[in-house]
Amino acid sequence: NTATYALGFDISHCLITGEDAFRPRRKTLGNPIRNVYPTKDGRWVMLGMTNAQHYWPSFCRAIERTDLEKDPRFATLEARAWNSAELVTIIEGIFRTKTYTEWIEILLANKLVWSPVKTPLEVTRDEQAAANDFFVEWDHPRYGRIKVLNSPVKLSKTPAEIRMKAPDPGEHTDQIMKALGYSETQIAEMKKAGTIG
Repeated sequence: NTATYALGFDISHCLITGEDAFRPRRKTLGNPIRNVYPTKDGRWVMLGMTNAQHYWPSFCRAIERTDLEKDPRFATLEARAWNSAELVTIIEGIFRTKTYTEWIEILLANKLVWSPVKTPLEVTRDEQAAANDFFVEWDHPRYGRIKVLNSPVKLSKTPAEIRMKAPDPGEHTDQIMKALGYSETQIAEMKKAGTIG
């Protein structure tokens, strides 16, 4: 739930447009074992080994490429970052040799950090995400009934809820300026001068 909320910008884009989000370039990421890789059957797996030096030996054994562990191009975190494009290409070639299910079994057996990859659009259609109330329908004053990202915070006595739309630019300017002690005449003069909108 928290990860979905952290991707709020991308998820909101998908909910509104029905289109998928932009993906970063994989070969420029500094840690090749914290990256995504395609499998033989067209699925993707996310490797999440942030503590890369700790996991590097186990990862090399899991992919049956123990030669990479001591290879000077990849032996240290710095070397892997420097040679990231080359290593990502090697790992990608290896991941394309087995199916998603085969890789899940291998990664689990070796106690590596990973997760299945779903696009933001897939998340918006995920049954478990819906069951966990990741999204909520809400009556927007301009767009009507829409589905929006729900708060990840679930408190029994003070539940989070969407009470209003985000304000339009300048929507509350008059109210705020009056609260600050400006008169309607002063506010009108500031608007005319372009000081406020």
